Amino acid sequence: MWSIDSRVSQAGQLGDGTIENLNKLSRREVWPHLILHKKTIPLCEILYENRTKRFCYMKQHPDFGRGRLRYNSENKRKIDELWEKLSLTLNTAGYGPRKSPKEWAKTWRDWKSNVLKKVAKHKTYMMGTGGGSPKELQLSSTENALLNFLTPDASGLNEIPEGGFTNTMPTYDNNETLSSSSFS
Repeated sequence: MWSIDSRVSQAGQLGDGTIENLNKLSRREVWPHLILHKKTIPLCEILYENRTKRFCYMKQHPDFGRGRLRYNSENKRKIDELWEKLSLTLNTAGYGPRKSPKEWAKTWRDWKSNVLKKVAKHKTYMMGTGGGSPKELQLSSTENALLNFLTPDASGLNEIPEGGFTNTMPTYDNNETLSSSSFS
């Protein structure tokens, strides 16, 4: 991890701890690893760290991360509060872009959508006909973790009903014949 300016690490303690107070800090304080340490961090590392932080936060709040919270007045306040906390965490990290809670929400939705589109496209390809060897699904480790988070495996859980049809046909032995009353 990169070291950050003490004022940036305390940004959550300024005033009421909102994003607006973060805007009072200068760019030099928000991007300390670029200015203070005189080194450049590759963009792919910044994106990886950023996605990892977002994903860890969503794993701590699984209903929020999966979008399973109903949108009523009580949950709206909770959802807004969670996005505010996440955006404050990401914006004070000392690297990466600074965004509003709505922009971070869009970034999360876009990432989920892109990963699920990759999987759907691969499934469509695999169901098609044709020759040649099958293509492998190309997902990074964080994308695989996101996919496992979004589509949890429900096997072995007793409280989840299994799909399919139940056997409603009458059963009988080979020596036994069916009477007309067994169909009613």
